Amino acid sequence: GCFGTDFIQNFTKLSNMGVHGLSSGPFVAKLHCVFFYFKKSRQNKRWSETKMQRVVNELSKRYCIIQIGMPEENKLENTIDYRASSISKSASLLANCEFFLLDTRGARQMHDTSRPHQPNLTMLGMDQRKWLMESMDKSDADFFFVVSSVPFMIPHRGAGGFEAASNKEEAWTAFLDERKKLIAFWDTLKRPVFVMTGDLHNSFAIQITDRVWEFCSGPHNSVNHVPSLDEDNRPATGIYNSGGQPCDIRWSTYVLEDLPRLQRLYPHYLVVQVNNVFNMPQQLGGKRLVAYPHPQVIFQYHEGRTGKMVYAESVVLPR
Repeated sequence: GCFGTDFIQNFTKLSNMGVHGLSSGPFVAKLHCVFFYFKKSRQNKRWSETKMQRVVNELSKRYCIIQIGMPEENKLENTIDYRASSISKSASLLANCEFFLLDTRGARQMHDTSRPHQPNLTMLGMDQRKWLMESMDKSDADFFFVVSSVPFMIPHRGAGGFEAASNKEEAWTAFLDERKKLIAFWDTLKRPVFVMTGDLHNSFAIQITDRVWEFCSGPHNSVNHVPSLDEDNRPATGIYNSGGQPCDIRWSTYVLEDLPRLQRLYPHYLVVQVNNVFNMPQQLGGKRLVAYPHPQVIFQYHEGRTGKMVYAESVVLPR
């Protein structure tokens, strides 16, 4: 799983005390969901009900701790199970851009890859989706950046060359009903919406509609996924049908099947530049910033090893 740095430090201490079985989904801004259990054993006499409760009490100062009920026949001997959970979402306005950081794990329902069009299946949860749509509808920002920890248009079904578990899907492509609702809503805003994603071990720039885009950045320190095996055999560029939603893959990293796993190391990173003003001083060397009537956002992809820019996409505020 992914953990906040502050929690890793605390978890190290807990591990040394005998806490086992901790896992977590990705986080945004702070840790939002922790699953763990305390397990006593005949070999480990250090644990007691009092000590376990003391650790829970310490965690509860920062997280909401709820004891999970389990059928008796499924319980491990001498095991107490807890869940620490909250939704971590946030929004911030910077100049004429508003950023929405989404929690894609805290309220996520179980998907079924054989039924990706299930009505009302949600990754965000009803409360978070309502917050997102209402906040964006009220905003006067020129550009929206919606940050999702998982891909929006490209499936994440494979495991980077390893056999994937059945029903594996990390991306929004298992939540097509909710994704369709978001795209339709974003189109009504009449302003550019940029879905900023990661997790998948490739980079790509995708135009979904006239105003809705996805920009994915990766990998940074992992082997690349193979699109023909892990990403629904999508093209390197061109029109791609993502669960019934056509989109234009303007550019992407693309690794072929014949590369051995450890030769698939092509890191890329993305730089985003917002151009709201230009400098036009009355005297050379001076400074006088003049606003563009139609600001633009430039997305620049670079090779991770060399820093060379390999692709750029400019999106201008509609006329």
